[in-house]
Amino acid sequence: MGRAMNHRRLLRIALFMWAAPLVAASVAMLGFLFLRSSFFVVSGMVLLVVGGLCLSAGLIAVIAILATRNKFQESPRRYYKKPALRVLGLLLLNLPIATTYVVVGSLLLEKAETHAVASPSGRYLAEVINLDANEKPPYGQAVTLRPKPGLFQTYARTIVFSSYCLDPVPLWKAEGQLVITCRDARGIEMRQTNYRDVKITYALGDIASRNARRASQ
Repeated sequence: MGRAMNHRRLLRIALFMWAAPLVAASVAMLGFLFLRSSFFVVSGMVLLVVGGLCLSAGLIAVIAILATRNKFQESPRRYYKKPALRVLGLLLLNLPIATTYVVVGSLLLEKAETHAVASPSGRYLAEVINLDANEKPPYGQAVTLRPKPGLFQTYARTIVFSSYCLDPVPLWKAEGQLVITCRDARGIEMRQTNYRDVKITYALGDIASRNARRASQ
């Protein structure tokens, strides 16, 4: 009976190694979907490493059960080959689930903002982000607007201004009035004057002013 208990314990270990990382990853994924906090991004990266270790430990436990099932006498009322194979299937199922979480998280992951300012009532959020090589202008800066995310709801960013700029700063003059200041703005690709019920004005510095005057002539 003592040897039978070894298989029972190994099966429980394998079940725990399947369930624990799956539950933890699901909680982290739900937290990221609803809150979009960087805490859940870091947690997800840590869970990938921990989940890999748990998967390896679970596989070792299942292999030990299958490899020793003919060498050790088990309880006549319980055989562990079929349960071990079922747990093996569950452990391997964690691989596509983890891959799906990584893909979905990567698609939904937002660029980190360098500066964010909420409107006076908290309805809107103006954010400054750095652009990448595939955006306009490449490796430039952008100011985005969106309704301020809530506890269980988030909104996509809308770029209202993008250029090569020294420290773009969004400043709310009133609930529906946003001023974007930028020193020596160059390569302006986006310059909207309205977003929903928000009026946007600009103070872009000497270079941008000269370019705007030339374009109007």
